[in-house]
This record gives sequence, structure tokens and C-alpha cells, in this order.
Amino acid sequence: MPMSTFTKYPIFLEILLSRIERLRSDYSINSEIRVFRLIKDKAKAQKELRNKGGVYILWCRDNGFFYVGSAIRFFTNKGRLTDYFMKGRVKSSIAGNSTKVSKKLAECIDKYSISSFVLIIVEEYDYEELIKRNLQLREQLPCGGCYYFLLLIEVY
Repeated sequence: MPMSTFTKYPIFLEILLSRIERLRSDYSINSEIRVFRLIKDKAKAQKELRNKGGVYILWCRDNGFFYVGSAIRFFTNKGRLTDYFMKGRVKSSIAGNSTKVSKKLAECIDKYSISSFVLIIVEEYDYEELIKRNLQLREQLPCGGCYYFLLLIEVY
């Protein structure tokens, strides 16, 4: 299972993006970072990320916490990010009746709404190129820690 989690402390978006850039440089990741503010860019994200999957970060504007995850498909009827826009799935996850959305993320979406999140695509691939196991390896380090979760433990 992918290790997806929230930060233990809030972070400003600019600092988060600079840490992502530094990690990408340190690990020689060449793909472009894409940022979508879901309050206004939801339709654009759905269109541009059609038939794509990869590693993403959801950052909450209202509390500064973020969630790291991966998806074989970002947006489709079975896409990971589509689940976050479905109130029924969010409520079911909070109640413990579903694992479609992690409970902490579901609680945050329920409290602030999905439109208060910024979607950061840190790695993006065509759906045909993805194999779930390989994608999860991109999200996680071999030691079991989250690939982008290193953002949290950096000390400045």
C-alpha cells in the first residue's frame, strides 16, 4: 500500500514548492511540476490530466497541511482524484465504511472542502506507461518512507 500522509505541522505553499524543487534536483527528476488551484482550476486539471497518473501532493490553503499520494489515473470514473470530489466517498471514509479516501484527508476535505486545496503534480505519466507497482515505488523510498515525505523532515 502507498504510504500517504499529512504533515505534522503546517507549511507555506512557496516553501513546499521550493522543497519539492530541491528534492527533484537531488534525485535528478526532470519532469515539470504542475500546480492547480482547485477552486478555479478543477476543469483545467481534469482536461490536462486525462489518461495520466503519477505522484501528487494536495496542499490545504486553510491549514497549511499536505497529503502525498499516487494514482494510476488522476481523473476518470475510477480516478484517485475524482474520489476527493465525491462527497459520499469522503463521508464513507470518515465513517470508516470506505478506504477510497484516507480518513485524515477525508476529514480535512469535509471541514474545508476540496476547493480549498492546491493540487501539485510532481510526477506525471501516460496511463498506458504506468504499472501500479512502479508508481508506488516512485511515491515511496525502498526503506518504506514516502519519496516526497522527505519534505517534512528537512531542517532549515
